[in-house]
Amino acid sequence: PLPPLVINEIHYNPAAPQDATYEFIELINTGTAAVYLGDFTLEGVDFTFPAGTTLAGGGYLVVAAEDANYPGSLQWAAGDLDDAGERVAVLDAGGRVVDEVTYGVAAPWPDAPNGGGPALALRDPASDNGLADNWVPSNEAGGTPGTANNIAP
Repeated sequence: PLPPLVINEIHYNPAAPQDATYEFIELINTGTAAVYLGDFTLEGVDFTFPAGTTLAGGGYLVVAAEDANYPGSLQWAAGDLDDAGERVAVLDAGGRVVDEVTYGVAAPWPDAPNGGGPALALRDPASDNGLADNWVPSNEAGGTPGTANNIAP
């Protein structure tokens, strides 16, 4: 079976004066056991998880354009998230899709994360993150990387 990893937050178009170095993708392990991520990859940016990387059960992991902007995060090698929307996916070491989201910037997707400041936040990690209705703007400018999403109830 595939590990219980979910793309939980995407900050694809930070508000000025921030730039693309503040972009990030946040994963959550919705299971109770740690997941070994060595050699897993992220599509949408150029990133392979280093050998030895694990994500604890219930834990969050942030992969960012610039790890110095988010302490404890990992930094992708190249690329940036498309401000017009794109597919972001987590693939296991064998190339199987573990989770994927094709986010958009026009209805039914929320528009505030498109340069307005908040990140695109999943309402509930147990929901289908492939559906636009399950995503909302975070309540905090810049999102909540590495912690539970702060969203309106």
